[in-house]
Amino acid sequence: MPEPEEVVDYASKPSRKDRRYRWQWIAPTDLLWIACITIILVVIVLPHLGRPPSRVIRQHVTEVQIENLAQSLWTFHDDNGRYPTQAEGLDALIHQPPAMPGWHQLLEDLPYDGWGNEIRYEFPGKKNLATFDLRSAGNDGIMGTADDITK
Repeated sequence: MPEPEEVVDYASKPSRKDRRYRWQWIAPTDLLWIACITIILVVIVLPHLGRPPSRVIRQHVTEVQIENLAQSLWTFHDDNGRYPTQAEGLDALIHQPPAMPGWHQLLEDLPYDGWGNEIRYEFPGKKNLATFDLRSAGNDGIMGTADDITK
């Protein structure tokens, strides 16, 4: 006849001996691996917390802002038959230029590039001779350097 299985009462408080061996299944090498992985994660993740956005993110934001401005300028051209003059600038997307009855407001505010600088409008453009150029000064904030972003 088989021996009856021992009945374990899980509701009762564990004895002092049971509590002492509770973590016995974790080997010291396992603890070492856990500590190493934790340290590696802290070393990799911690420096990135609280850091301002990277140059790549700011550049992408600038490219999106320039593309949105270009869309607004194309809409302005479709509605009015011309692009804003150099004198009117991007302000023509917000405030009505004189003698333009078909005008309507296309933007609430002018966007800035990823570094907080204004986006420059040039008409006629130097890169796009038939239309316009939109330029950001880029990371250094100085127009005419290698990091400028132009459409």
